[in-house]
Amino acid sequence: MAKNPVPPVKLNIGASKEGAKIRTQWQDDFAIIRQACITLGLSLGFAALLIGSTHYFYLKQKEKQEQAQSELVQAQGKYANATNEKDDIRDYQPRYLQLLERGFVGDEKRLDIVELMQSIQAKYRLLPMSYEISPQQVVALDPSMNNGELELRASKIVLQMNLLHEMDMFNLFNELNQKGQFIHQSCDIKTGTTLSAINLPRQLEAKCSLQWMTMGRRPNPELAPAAPVQ
Repeated sequence: MAKNPVPPVKLNIGASKEGAKIRTQWQDDFAIIRQACITLGLSLGFAALLIGSTHYFYLKQKEKQEQAQSELVQAQGKYANATNEKDDIRDYQPRYLQLLERGFVGDEKRLDIVELMQSIQAKYRLLPMSYEISPQQVVALDPSMNNGELELRASKIVLQMNLLHEMDMFNLFNELNQKGQFIHQSCDIKTGTTLSAINLPRQLEAKCSLQWMTMGRRPNPELAPAAPVQ
């Protein structure tokens, strides 16, 4: 039985030589442009680094600019507040000095009131009188009122005096109100039961209740609720 003969293999020697020639030419050409490729790669890397650095510094400068803008706005707000406070001080300073002189602003000075009572009694030649000053209390105000660091205080004064006529009492109150802030709560006047001398009218007896008002700073922010003034 005859076998099919194996066809002979034909080698394309021309094609192999052509491929080798191309590879040799590419290697020769790449040796020429290799330096340029390296330079291009380094340039691209440097450009990318430069762009990244520029963007980073841009963000930093933008952040600093926004911070500076915020500080400027805050400074402008503080300046406006300072200007408003300066205007308020200029507008209210005369009134404040008046209240300070009358003893309404600051701690109460009981010795000054005692001396004032004695001077009024001597000035108008008033009959003997007695008075009692209760301990000072904080006045409870409406919580919606913004009082800042200030609080209103009051001390109750119960005054008993003998009068020759009603004007004695009015003179006393008028002199007190020139030196302090007093609120008159009640006053009971009646005819006395004893005669001061023969052929003289009966003396009047007066019992009056006053509130001596002052205003000052809170000693500390953690105060107990103010007790209502009686």
